[in-house]
Amino acid sequence: MDEVSNRVLVELLKNGRISKRRIATLTGVSHSLVSYKISQMAKRGILQGFMTYVSPTVFGLRRAIVMLPGKVEYELSSLQIWTVEGDTILEVYARDRETLRRRLEDLTKAHGKPSLVLELPRGMVSLTPRDRVLVEQIVERPRIMAKTIAETLNLTVRTTSRHVRFLVNMDLIKVLPILDLPRTGSSMIAAFLERQTEVAPKNLVWEFLGEKEKLSLYYVWDKQDLKQIMEGLRGGLVRNVFSYKVGLPKEEQVVRHST
Repeated sequence: MDEVSNRVLVELLKNGRISKRRIATLTGVSHSLVSYKISQMAKRGILQGFMTYVSPTVFGLRRAIVMLPGKVEYELSSLQIWTVEGDTILEVYARDRETLRRRLEDLTKAHGKPSLVLELPRGMVSLTPRDRVLVEQIVERPRIMAKTIAETLNLTVRTTSRHVRFLVNMDLIKVLPILDLPRTGSSMIAAFLERQTEVAPKNLVWEFLGEKEKLSLYYVWDKQDLKQIMEGLRGGLVRNVFSYKVGLPKEEQVVRHST
């Protein structure tokens, strides 16, 4: 893919709900060129749609990031990342810390000792019934227009857009492109780092912050940038991402809050 296509893609990875017009502004190209590049990526099978990540925090659940050897598919995880090196990174969730600990132990027994476990802050978020409907609609249609949601909820577009921004900015939801990563010809890097480490913000597309450490995901297409980023990540635990998928926390695991 060319430079413009990769710059468009990195903006979609940062926020899959971003408008084409906003991408054009950020990348300094025309709206029509952005539309053309997105349609070409879709035709070539690189961009295969969009999906919505919903943080377990929305439901008051505990969560942890764990990296296990081998390819693992685990039902009780909201994020699964498979690496070129043959590891699996999961965001595992549970109702409470003890249940989370048992799930991590079960995964260790089944798949081997994890390379790393990163417990994430729980965070308590009480969503209104309208916010829950909004989340459901974005899960069903990740790039649904705010105007369409507003009509369903009987809100103004401005109010609806503000609610969506809150959910996105608080990392409660994230719309991601479904990509055939090998066909991009670029690299997606997953790095476990000390929390204060800052590397290549223009290539950073997602972060999970623990108390002292974090998981950072980067999308890189320029070989010189890749070299500099890898030098900056030296000392961290680094993997190359092959593919990823997200899943909505299972209803039977959800802690419901009165609203």
